[in-house]
Amino acid sequence: MGALAEVSHILFQVTEGVELAALRLHAESVLAELLAQPQRFAELAAINSNCPSDAQGGSLGQITRGTCVPEFEKAVFAAQAGAILPRLVESRFGLHIVQLGRKFDGQALPFEAVRENIAQALQRASFDRAVRQYLQLLVGRARISGIDLPGAGTPLVQ
Repeated sequence: MGALAEVSHILFQVTEGVELAALRLHAESVLAELLAQPQRFAELAAINSNCPSDAQGGSLGQITRGTCVPEFEKAVFAAQAGAILPRLVESRFGLHIVQLGRKFDGQALPFEAVRENIAQALQRASFDRAVRQYLQLLVGRARISGIDLPGAGTPLVQ
């Protein structure tokens, strides 16, 4: 509980029609420039980033565990505070150059302190799964014309 990191990034977004090798080469050249001149991070974020955070010099502010995509979060919380990560971070959004500010690792809580939260999360997950299965059953039984719905007219596998 309580893990927190100040993070800035430059996103090189992977989009249709963009050649990944060329994008990676460009991202790596910007990273090399930043490793040599870290004070230019905000400037280069404003020029290169495909994220709205470019207007704030790439700043994402403070993030906690569970607020970012797992691959990005893993790299952030494994890195040392106060540095630019020496390699690109790949996520489903693209390639990131990441700069960490302050970082607090947080602490593990005793099971008794989180027992109720765990029970509620498992109950919500069970309910969500039941609703999803029920909706699949309804869609499978539906006879709708004029639009194609995935699963409509196909029996639910049980």
